[in-house]
Amino acid sequence: MLHHHSGLLSARNIYNFLANQAQEDENLLIDFPWKSIWKIQAIPRIKLFVWKLAGKALHTSSRLGAHNPEIDPNCQLCDFQVQETENHLFRSCPFARTIWFRFSLGNLTSSANTDPITSWAKGWLLNPDLDNLAGKISTILWFIWKYRCSVVFENITPNPMQLIDQINRFLQSIPQKNKTKGLDNNRLMMINTKWSDINKDWIIVIDASFKEEYLSIGYAHIVYSVDHQTFMHISAGSETATSALHAEAKCLQKAIICLRDNVLSSVSIVTDCKVLADSINKDNTNLSWTSENTVQEAKTILKDLPRAQVKFTNRKYNSAADRIAKEARIKSLQHMSTKLQQKLSNLALCLMYLIETKL
Repeated sequence: MLHHHSGLLSARNIYNFLANQAQEDENLLIDFPWKSIWKIQAIPRIKLFVWKLAGKALHTSSRLGAHNPEIDPNCQLCDFQVQETENHLFRSCPFARTIWFRFSLGNLTSSANTDPITSWAKGWLLNPDLDNLAGKISTILWFIWKYRCSVVFENITPNPMQLIDQINRFLQSIPQKNKTKGLDNNRLMMINTKWSDINKDWIIVIDASFKEEYLSIGYAHIVYSVDHQTFMHISAGSETATSALHAEAKCLQKAIICLRDNVLSSVSIVTDCKVLADSINKDNTNLSWTSENTVQEAKTILKDLPRAQVKFTNRKYNSAADRIAKEARIKSLQHMSTKLQQKLSNLALCLMYLIETKL
């Protein structure tokens, strides 16, 4: 409702009200810590989503319904017949509150707080007590939005436990920076004058660790923002390969797929494997068939990424990615060993049971 002290409704009063509202929104956007978004420990796609959320650029049902009366402006995640604004969808909706409370972040939600979503985002971005949780909060927001889109466009029935399971699986797939051995800020600062030759906005440093005895590999990707001079994302995992070159090729392939699926501008992917870099840039054909197939798949994707390039660097400038890759491979082998021991134990119990029954 529009109230005025005169009790009269006029075009002038409406204009002044809208002008003041627009000025308040503009002030919020001007004062927002936009650079803090790009420092969140999350994949670029999630950071871009938070940027859109803070800038009120999401296509919520209420925003679309204001321009098209055929669109239902109400929230599809609950039965309260409330318009789907950012505040409702991410903060006061019972569905969203269930998600937040499940991840022990219920203090971020409120059914009564009507502060603009921009102020709310600014609050947790700049809160020193939530500094280590900014990536987790951003990830949950992104998943709520993705799930909401599935409900709206795919007509799935809202199920908070299903979404909680999806978020848990995603969070567990990301190595925690503080749990990776030997990776403090000093050890990670491998960006030095040697990188000044790279005229790109982003650097993705990759490496793979191969163990021929088990045909297992660990791989690592470190995403570095040249503009902000800070690390944006670290990821690692394990795989199988037939050779050291095949391992490096698989690592590169995964980095390129990640690059394709996320929004980044010009990027240099840096590897310490010269044969691999030459295979990408100079059409080296002296490769095993397994390595060649992986390299060709990577080159096919790169054709659609004209602002991405693969560059070679000396191994001594790639020590951080090398440590992470080795750690990922060792942990993978330990996990495999534990699973094997469990299977052998179960097999032994079965054999004992068979022997006892026959006796």
